[in-house]
Amino acid sequence: MKIIVNMILQTKKGSLQLIMEEMHGRGCELQRIQRRENTEESDTYDLEVIAEDVLTVNGFVEAVTQPRAGARLIQIENVLEESVAGGLLTVSGKLPIESADDYEIKLLGATGILLDKIAQGKGADFSGVSRAVLSVSAVREKAEAQREQIYQRHALLERDSVIFHRFTGLNSYPLIVRYQQMEDLIRTMQAVSAGFCAVRLVEAEDLDDLGDYEQIREAVDVPMLCAAIEEIPLCILTEIIHMVEKSRMEFYECNLGMIGINASALRLTRLLLSLGCPRVLGYDNNEKLMMLFEKSGGLATTPENIFNNSDVILLFKNHFTVDDLHRIRSGQKFLSLIEEDSIEKNIISEKGIRTHVSRDQIDTTLVFPGLLRGLLRGGRVAYDNDTIIEIARRLKNIRSREASVYTPMGGIHARLEEIVCAEL
Repeated sequence: MKIIVNMILQTKKGSLQLIMEEMHGRGCELQRIQRRENTEESDTYDLEVIAEDVLTVNGFVEAVTQPRAGARLIQIENVLEESVAGGLLTVSGKLPIESADDYEIKLLGATGILLDKIAQGKGADFSGVSRAVLSVSAVREKAEAQREQIYQRHALLERDSVIFHRFTGLNSYPLIVRYQQMEDLIRTMQAVSAGFCAVRLVEAEDLDDLGDYEQIREAVDVPMLCAAIEEIPLCILTEIIHMVEKSRMEFYECNLGMIGINASALRLTRLLLSLGCPRVLGYDNNEKLMMLFEKSGGLATTPENIFNNSDVILLFKNHFTVDDLHRIRSGQKFLSLIEEDSIEKNIISEKGIRTHVSRDQIDTTLVFPGLLRGLLRGGRVAYDNDTIIEIARRLKNIRSREASVYTPMGGIHARLEEIVCAEL
């Protein structure tokens, strides 16, 4: 995350160079500078600064406003903070309505045209349903207050809606669903999906059984993309294929181990076995999830066995001890979806683990626009295992040979859509 800060800074004559060196030394980037005022003793500047976070900016300001540094902060403003108040989205009409004539002719007239076109059987082209995608985050109904959690999820849905519109031209609408029983969620998804051309289930709290997702998919009458069983497994599999091929191994000689079981781990287990992995080991504190894991073809075991006998280790949950982590050895490959503390990072570093993928590198925003657009253009309702594997292989090739493409603004969304629609 980066922030943009505007500040007005008054400096002593001749001290600007030292202040710029301090800025760059603390990891801040000067985007714009303009002198606002000058006197015999001082100069006043407007600065636009980019930094990783507020703490970085505060550290710079504190350093340059010390008496010996010769600067005084007059004003500071976090530009992004002002612009995102109230969220990332705004909903507005395509037709500007500024007068009574605009209202009568543009709005009411355009609505009449839409209704006529729909009556002629052209609803798929002229109705807004054809351009509307529903993004859903499902939260369990709890007795305790959960408003902050709702706000957090909505913010992430809004972020994805911005990304989706930017790279597909379609409109994505965020929806938070609170539910108690699985049946409630299924009925809600079935009821609201009628007004959209597709649904993306971004997150579903406590849904770890692949069968639950299949029930929802069967109840929804439009194409549906699920982050847990399609997007996340695809991103992880792309990294695993890259790891294995880079180390000149073959999947038939590679054992995988998973700490923590969820829906993504279950789908990934099936994908890895399809690729020829001899064993996929797994452990979770929950016995029911261990049973689901074995039902998917995995071998339920202990953390000790996983750390001792796996070539690639996937951390989905923090269901291991520091002693377990000390069992890792040089040459193993790690992919982690958990937030690692300093102790865990130090152990991994001390053991000489060179291939270590953190959760920040598993970015579903690189794949969901292309996957969902591919569903719509290709007439698909879901992605089977063979298709996910083939997409992962091609994404790995793009990642390895065209790194500039495998970025949010590098064209990966259009490339992935074409892979899905034209070649698979």
